[in-house]
Amino acid sequence: MTMDFSARHVDFVIICYAVSAVMLLGMTAMVVLRSRNADRLLVKLEAERAKHRAARTPTHKVAK
Repeated sequence: MTMDFSARHVDFVIICYAVSAVMLLGMTAMVVLRSRNADRLLVKLEAERAKHRAARTPTHKVAK
């Protein structure tokens, strides 16, 4: 089955395909950018946690 490019509605179909492609590319870009942002935030939080753990001293004595 092939598309009949001489049909009256061919412009509408091509525009719909183009809009769909743009939307899919936009959503893909948004997911990639959000993932990168989340990765950066996670690295930052892990560094802060490590810094706080290193600075923390034990506040209780271990019973013998």
